[in-house]
Amino acid sequence: MLVFNDGNLMEVATGAEAVQALIDSLPGRTELNCIGLNTYLLARRNSSSAQVAQLDAIVIQKLARAAKAEAQPAKTWYQKRASNINRNWLNGFATSPDVPETVRQAATL
Repeated sequence: MLVFNDGNLMEVATGAEAVQALIDSLPGRTELNCIGLNTYLLARRNSSSAQVAQLDAIVIQKLARAAKAEAQPAKTWYQKRASNINRNWLNGFATSPDVPETVRQAATL
């Protein structure tokens, strides 16, 4: 698909190509909540079964690391704020009926 961005014509991947680009970029991201619930669900809808398995494995790993990080006590205001953001992100995955059970379990504290 072609789009204009800042006056420049750019080609943007769509469908399975876009999902693969997302899958390829996620493991290198250092932040735990690097994929939102809506992006995850949209990517699942537009991917093949092999891509769904890859995406789920990456997201489960990120959710498990985030749940483990919640076990550490937050001492400073910044740590408490980050913990609150992390907890809300995990809660979104844990309570969404559209998320598969295996992913929901990884998000449960």
